[in-house]
Amino acid sequence: MLSCHRIKNWFHDGLIPCLLALVILATTVSFAYSQPSSPTPTQQTGAPVVLGGETLFYIQARIASFSPEFRAQVVSNRISAFAKDTEVSLDTLKIVENEEAATVDIRAGEQTLVTIADVDAVAAGQSRQELANQYLQTIKESVTEFRASYSVQSLIRGAAYTLIATVVLIASFIAIAKSVPNIYRQLRRWRGTRIPALSLFGTQILSSHRVVDLISEIIKVVRLALFLGLLYLYINLVLSFFPWTKGLARVLFGYIQTALATLGAGLLAYLPNLFFLIVIWLLTSYSLKVIRFLFTEIEQGDITFPGFYREWAKPTYKLVQFLVLAFAATVAFPYLPGSQTPAFQGISIFLGLLVSLGSSSAIANIFAGIILTYTRAFLVGDRVKNYRYYRRCG
Repeated sequence: MLSCHRIKNWFHDGLIPCLLALVILATTVSFAYSQPSSPTPTQQTGAPVVLGGETLFYIQARIASFSPEFRAQVVSNRISAFAKDTEVSLDTLKIVENEEAATVDIRAGEQTLVTIADVDAVAAGQSRQELANQYLQTIKESVTEFRASYSVQSLIRGAAYTLIATVVLIASFIAIAKSVPNIYRQLRRWRGTRIPALSLFGTQILSSHRVVDLISEIIKVVRLALFLGLLYLYINLVLSFFPWTKGLARVLFGYIQTALATLGAGLLAYLPNLFFLIVIWLLTSYSLKVIRFLFTEIEQGDITFPGFYREWAKPTYKLVQFLVLAFAATVAFPYLPGSQTPAFQGISIFLGLLVSLGSSSAIANIFAGIILTYTRAFLVGDRVKNYRYYRRCG
């Protein structure tokens, strides 16, 4: 059960205001996009016939020297002119058979809007009469919606929606701005308790203080992304409330929809590689635990091997750990995101060259230390002195 004290703390921290603002914004979005839209075109190929930025249907066939694109442009202009002329009633729309030309016309009074020939019917897989009825119904619904969007009531409703969206946007910004400092304070209270240090394969990578700092930076990025996302959504909504900018809103929404679809498809395609990387990480982690246990037992004298001294256990474990990690990185490299791209490979070669040129003396010292360790040039308890230093001081 949730206590009143906890709910009060949530409200004080800004969590509840932020959630309420997001819920109101989501409600506004769903209500705005639940408005009637133009019928979905039955044809998905060919030249589109457009009214107010929305596709009504497609023209696929060529008649004489008139291409589908030219015919679609002419039909779009005729329907647009008819939709803007509110003095012409929708009741004037009719289907007229033209037996001499073997076509069917859709007319508004005496003005021909669309001409349907046999080639159009064949391309659509329907008869001329069926295709004409379908086009007529689509034109009626689209023109009705087009004229309604320019009415005074529609414009007033759009202004009201814009006011609501503005209030919700400001409330969301205020809620996020107030909640983030409280989240920072909560993170500092959890430092060292609920937020431990970050370790990898038994080695501490980041202390709890650094982990909190990293989470704080991530929160800053998320806050900026929320601000930009809400602002983008607000602009898209406001544009969609008015008929003059509705087409632009659809284009902007298409951009983000395409980006999200591409990102989602990329994530789904990467899931097998991610699963393989997780398997490599688990195998490497448990292998190092077994190896560490083995060399710890050797160092303590519980396990002995002829010719292998106890003081060799810790440096040998470090060498084996390095080799295991290098082998795991080599196996996992082809499964990293973008590892097959030329840019990624070029950067890898460049970094490898820098490390090779800049670490020659360090590698020489490492090998010197390994040789001294395994030749037992010195043992635990020996004192190493600088002969030249003592000779000069003496």
